[in-house]
Amino acid sequence: MTQPLSTPEGRLAWRRAMRAHDEREAAEMHGLLTGLVVGGDDRAPGAALHAAFRQLGGEAPIGEATFGTVLDALRRELDAEMFDFMPYLPADETPRAERAAVLAAWCTGFLAGLAHNPAICGLPECDEILPDLAAITQAASAPDGGDEAGEEEEEQALMELVEYVRGAVMLLRQAARLRPDLTAGSA
Repeated sequence: MTQPLSTPEGRLAWRRAMRAHDEREAAEMHGLLTGLVVGGDDRAPGAALHAAFRQLGGEAPIGEATFGTVLDALRRELDAEMFDFMPYLPADETPRAERAAVLAAWCTGFLAGLAHNPAICGLPECDEILPDLAAITQAASAPDGGDEAGEEEEEQALMELVEYVRGAVMLLRQAARLRPDLTAGSA
C-alpha cells in the first residue's frame, strides 16, 4: 500500500487488498476507512474493522495488521503538508459516467465512516459539507459521446466535484483535529 492512489499501481494494489469486485466497491471501502480516520475513530483496529465491515454487511477482506497499515497511510495522506490525499477513483481514461458513479460510492462510504462518531457532525464545517457530500452520493453524469462542448463541460464539472470532495475531506480532518473533545482521541 505504498503507492499513491493517484497511480494505476496504487489503485490496483488497493483493489487487491480490499478484494473488491469492482471500482465502486473499492471506492466505497476507501471512503469508509477515510471517514473513520477523519472522524477520529481510534478504537482498537480490530474493533473499528469489525464495525466498518458490519456496516457494509460483509466479512473483513484484510487482517488487523493490514487494516492498521491502511489507516496509518490514510492519516499520513490526510495530514501531509502537500495535501497528498486523493479519494480512490478510477483512471481518467475510464468513462466519465463510471467515474461519477465511483465518486458517489466513495462519498457514501465516507459518510458511513464519519457516522461512527456522530459528535463530529457537530462541527460548524459539517453544516454545508455533509449535505453536499450526501448530494454527491446521487451524482450522475451524462454518458460520454455527446457534443464536444458538452463533453468538456461535463468533464470539468466532474473534476470540480472531485476537488471539492478532496478539499472538504481535508478541511473536516483539520477541523476535527482542532476539536479533540469531539473525536474519540488520537486518530
